[in-house]
Amino acid sequence: MSLLNDFLDETSRLSRQQLVLRATAPAGTALMVVLEGAAGGSPGVLFLMLAAMLSLLVAALPDSGAGTFLVLLLGGHWLVTVPEQLGGSLLLAALVLTAIHLATALAAYGPPGLVLDRDLLLLWARRYGLLAAAAAVTWLAAHLIRTAEVTGGDWLLVAAFVVLAGWAAYLNRRLAWPG
Repeated sequence: MSLLNDFLDETSRLSRQQLVLRATAPAGTALMVVLEGAAGGSPGVLFLMLAAMLSLLVAALPDSGAGTFLVLLLGGHWLVTVPEQLGGSLLLAALVLTAIHLATALAAYGPPGLVLDRDLLLLWARRYGLLAAAAAVTWLAAHLIRTAEVTGGDWLLVAAFVVLAGWAAYLNRRLAWPG
């Protein structure tokens, strides 16, 4: 009973910002289910129940490992059940999964009543924007390569990996924590 009281006390101290950050996990999970259905996947009842319970656990305990399991569950289920590989829903799903991960990480920064600094939120908004742009460029490139008649595929693959490695190195330096 003491554990339940402690949990309810913490919940009552949530700031508005924490409520929004924590609500991203259940809302994002619902959106992923809708996107999966639109892309031709068929989320079963067991998956829906597991995803819903896990998303609520993430909202309640963002500093636990549940967020990682939620992102892996949603992404893995998409991978296994969606027959359409490069549709527009895939790009939206990548953005939703990234938003769930980011919001959960931000919610885990401190106690329930914590209000994060505006500068920190802007930093992470810029980082999300960069990741969203990288996802969009990657999706577009994959879509173009799939529809184009490409010769010399081995060299193209090597060039793509070099560009990807360079982009990752650039982002690693660019997105490093200041100070």
